Amino acid sequence: MRPLGTVLACAVLALAACGDDEEDGATTAPSSKQKERVTTSPENLPSTSKVRQRRFVPARLGARPTAQLTIRGDRERHRIAIRRAFPATPLPPRSEIRVVAPDPGIYRMVCTIHPEMRARILVG
Repeated sequence: MRPLGTVLACAVLALAACGDDEEDGATTAPSSKQKERVTTSPENLPSTSKVRQRRFVPARLGARPTAQLTIRGDRERHRIAIRRAFPATPLPPRSEIRVVAPDPGIYRMVCTIHPEMRARILVG
């Protein structure tokens, strides 16, 4: 049986071998924050959202200023507003609203009838 000191020394050496890979030029997968930065360009986000089960799908939209955004309804009645840009407007069942993207910025889209329905729009 090995003395405890030998076992500990082997464990320390094994852990040292698991060090940072950056010295070898290897890269690691980007963190979720880094991924968010990469995908938060308007070109990387869709300009159309559908309402499904009282949710905007997808819940993140992107567009350039003056580009068209489309919101498609489901079987329910909704009232869609884009804070600081577009007043609350009825969205009848199975219809759609088309709006022109406002000035650059991040906007919140909500349904004033169903408060759980929220989305963000990146305009840039």
